[in-house]
Amino acid sequence: MAPTADYDLWKKHTPDLYDVIITHALDWPVTSAQWLPDHQRILLGIKALDDPEDCLENCVLIVKLAVPADLDAEIPENWVRPPSFFLPCLSCMTQWIKHEGQVNRARYMPQCPTIVAAKGETSRVCIFDTTKHENSGGLPSQVIAETQPEMLLEGHTKGGHGLSWNPFRCGILASGSRDGLVCVWDVGAAGSSSRPIITYPQNTPVGDVTWTSKHENVFSTGDEAGWMRTWDLRDPLNLVVAVRAHLDPLESLAYHPYDEFCLATGSCDNTARIFDIRTLSQPMHTFVGHRDTVVRVDWSPKYQGVLVTSSEDHRVMLWNVQRIGDEQSAEDAEDGPPELVFIHGGHWDIVHDFSWDATANLITSVGEDHTVQIWRTAKHIKRTMRGSSPSRMETPSSP
Repeated sequence: MAPTADYDLWKKHTPDLYDVIITHALDWPVTSAQWLPDHQRILLGIKALDDPEDCLENCVLIVKLAVPADLDAEIPENWVRPPSFFLPCLSCMTQWIKHEGQVNRARYMPQCPTIVAAKGETSRVCIFDTTKHENSGGLPSQVIAETQPEMLLEGHTKGGHGLSWNPFRCGILASGSRDGLVCVWDVGAAGSSSRPIITYPQNTPVGDVTWTSKHENVFSTGDEAGWMRTWDLRDPLNLVVAVRAHLDPLESLAYHPYDEFCLATGSCDNTARIFDIRTLSQPMHTFVGHRDTVVRVDWSPKYQGVLVTSSEDHRVMLWNVQRIGDEQSAEDAEDGPPELVFIHGGHWDIVHDFSWDATANLITSVGEDHTVQIWRTAKHIKRTMRGSSPSRMETPSSP
């Protein structure tokens, strides 16, 4: 897909918007991204094009960045092609791990980052130990032809996107798929089976699943009918709570890392919302600005009050909840609501995923346009993101 007018406008203003902008084009759409804990590598998922000669097929990639030595350096005027601001091609790809079918999402285990779970359009979830898939030279096609997952988790009958490791309990993995099932496995148990330890039938395709930020046994799911449901491993037969968060399919959800009662959701209705899970009768706020489905929501690990959203409208947006309700001039209102503090317009197709590394304060975003982009906003924009936790919002707004 060719760049759009929005992209051209973004490109024109980039020197004023970023401290760092790195971009690299792959030969395939990039569907998943997550910074690894060493802050130098990114876990990626790709899907092959419909090309029988594509030797790389569908893969999980680990990319080692080749970034400028001084990340605070000024961006050159010819930023479009300065070598120091672009990733090298294959030399930065440290591992190629073959996956059965396209990768919809790949995530590492928080307690053991060398263990990676990946899922796509097939019914099984793949578990890889990256220490057993070290590339030792040769063409990527020769490397990945020999790779096999350490485990294939059974339980689903269809593929999907929902995949989340328990942040407190080692080896506990939850998955939601289009078959309407949520499966939970104990990957780390001695002699563990490929079958789930618990299965939750929802009867409606599940778009996403996420664990709460404070309770090791509790997780939530979002489904095609717009419902958010919360479950407890200690009482698998009973639903904790359910609310119809959106009238359209719920694509993504994320608990705030510091405020255990704050949940963000993203939907096919082009909006994101935040809820206080103690009072779910209406959202605390609805974020309006995207022009198409909000496919991913997550909270910034750097700024407590900042929500990040990505969309099929090709854009990534940063929202500061502390600025909700601020007065605006008519001219400022034309650019969006006061809580919208930044728009990343560097993609020209669906932005499937993003990840924010708090150490270097870098965001990576990936999309259907085949690009991996690493960026950091300019200092004058960072000042608009410093704020309080969403719990400071006292009264919910109407949907």
